[in-house]
Amino acid sequence: MAWKPLKKDVNSNFEDVEKELSVQLHPNIKAYFNCYWFLELAGNYNGYDLVLNPVVPGIEFKGFKQETEVYKAAHNDQLVNIPIGIESNGLLLVVDNESEEVKLEDYERNSFEIISGNLSELIENL
Repeated sequence: MAWKPLKKDVNSNFEDVEKELSVQLHPNIKAYFNCYWFLELAGNYNGYDLVLNPVVPGIEFKGFKQETEVYKAAHNDQLVNIPIGIESNGLLLVVDNESEEVKLEDYERNSFEIISGNLSELIENL
């Protein structure tokens, strides 16, 4: 039997996280954290094996905040993109915080590949 996401019945407040990260998160990134609880959301999307960050009761922001702080420090203290998972070859899965395009980031090559127009499309087809 496969585990299924559990619908969240409470909305998380992003005010403190946004203040600590000095960023206003795209509404659909917030929706990602407010729709379902899940330990792992993984699958294949357009030939890419992806694993999205979990949303676990009580700690939903802990890993996200830590990963985003490290990401911000590695990108000249900027959060144009928000890390949301990984690809099987080690590339970061990020969401453009303005356009909501989902991209794979190759940090070593300083390059991005757009793989989805938005987060909803990616999740629905994962």
